Parts: sequence; C-alpha cells; structure tokens
Amino acid sequence: MRSNILYSFRALALLLTIFSLLLIHSCKKETEILPPGESPITPPAIQGLAKLFTDSIFGLSNFSVTFLGKILEQGSSAVTESGMVVDTVPGATTVKNLNKFKATPDASGQMKVIVTYVPEGTTYYMRTYAINSAGTAYGNEVVFRSPDGKSTLETFEIKTQEQLIALGAKHYTSLQSLRIGVR
Repeated sequence: MRSNILYSFRALALLLTIFSLLLIHSCKKETEILPPGESPITPPAIQGLAKLFTDSIFGLSNFSVTFLGKILEQGSSAVTESGMVVDTVPGATTVKNLNKFKATPDASGQMKVIVTYVPEGTTYYMRTYAINSAGTAYGNEVVFRSPDGKSTLETFEIKTQEQLIALGAKHYTSLQSLRIGVR
C-alpha cells in the first residue's frame, strides 16, 4: 500500500512538472501592433539610430515659443532630416503630429525652432526627431501649456495723438515689433 501511495505521489509530481513546463513554454510575449510607418522603440545603439536630446522651451507667450534640441550622436549614418514634432497628445511622430518643424542643426548639433501664434490654454507635447538610413529616432518629450488669455496680433497705423491714446486704452501688456516713424 505504501508503495502505491509513493508511486501516485511521484506520478502526480511528474505530471505537475510537465504541465508547468508546457505552461511556461507556451507563454510568449504578444507582438505589439504599431501604426503603419512606425518602428518599435529600441535603444539607438542597437539600430544605429541617432541619439537626441529635447531641451526645455523658452520665451513662451501667446505669440510665440522657442523649441531647442540637440543631436548628440548621428548614429550609424548621417542624419538627413531633423527637427521637432508637436501634438496635443503624448508620443508625436513624424507621421502622426499636430505640427512638424524641420530644423537644420548647427556644427554642435544644436537645433532651434521659433513658432509664432500659440493658441491659448492648450497642453502640448514636443520632442526632437532625426532621420538617418537606420530610421527615425526621437528625443525625450517635453510637456508645456500655453498661457490662458486671448491672444491677438494686430497692425496699427497711428497718425495722430488721439489714435495713440486710443491704442493705449486697450491695455496691451507688450508690443513686440513696435516701430514709430514718419512716412
């Protein structure tokens, strides 16, 4: 009787081991489905992609914002296109974005884009991109929110003191390219 219990215990242990191995072997990571034209995110050193850094934004107002970025490494081949992509949702790409701004890097790899007219009260996600023969690489993502408040861009022709006073009554906080002269 004791040998039957020992035999049953061994058989059960063997069956559990085989079942566990089958279960572990059958568990495979599912392939991620990506949008057309997108490649999976892999470290730049593996694919030969460029290495990028997205800097902070500067000079944010309702009228403009300055984006800065840098190509740290070209990757396995020369960069043929670079710039910044912006969207109102995270993960902007060169294919899916609100706006794509091409920028030519200087000798140190620094890129700069000045965007005029920034709609108020909106959250934006911006990151650098660079394309070489290995594909498209992206830098870190920077999130910013444009200032609340109405933004207008107007041109005035002021010929009299009364017109100047009327302009001042509108309580502008800044005039970016005010030129005063005589025609």
